[in-house]
Amino acid sequence: YIFAAMGSLTVQDSLFATNETASATESPVHLGSLSTAGGVCAVITSSTFAGNSSGVAAGLDVYASMCIAVAANDIFWGSPLDAVRFEYPAWTYLANDDLDDLAEAANAAQATGVVSLDPMFYPDFSLHDLSPLRDMGTPGGFIFNLEPYDVAGNPRVYGDNPDIGAFETHDIIFADGFEL
Repeated sequence: YIFAAMGSLTVQDSLFATNETASATESPVHLGSLSTAGGVCAVITSSTFAGNSSGVAAGLDVYASMCIAVAANDIFWGSPLDAVRFEYPAWTYLANDDLDDLAEAANAAQATGVVSLDPMFYPDFSLHDLSPLRDMGTPGGFIFNLEPYDVAGNPRVYGDNPDIGAFETHDIIFADGFEL
C-alpha cells in the first residue's frame, strides 16, 4: 500500500513488476489518497505496472474518492486478471496510457490517447527498440510535469515526445550490438 493520508500522492518514473499476493480479496499493489477534499489527489506518471498478480483482483488498485486521479504516460500490462482497477473511474483522467484491456478505461471521466498495444518489453521491463510506445507520451502540462530522468537515470525525453512507461529508450542505431 502506498497512500497519501492528506494531500496528493505522486508516483512518477517508477516500476512495479511481478508483485504477487496470496490474499483472497486484495490486489498486490495499491496506490491512492485518503483525501476527500476535491481537486487532484493522485498523480501517476511515466510508470510501468506489469505482471502483478492476484488470484481474484487486478494487478493494481488505484483509490481516489471524491478527488481526481490522473494517470499519464503509464503502462498497465500483463496481469492475469485486469492490469488496473480505478475504484472511482468517474474521478479518473487518463492520458497517453497503455492498457492491456481498453475496458479498464471505459468509465474514466476522460481518456485521451489511451491505447492497447503490446509494449514489447525486454526482461527488465524497459521497452524494446521497436516498441510502438516509443515517443507516444505527452510532455505534461497543467496537471503534471515530467521529471528530467527516467527510472534508470537516463534523460526522460529522447526523440519528439517521451516514451510511455518508466523507461526512456535511447540509442537504437546499435541496439542489436552489431557495429561496423
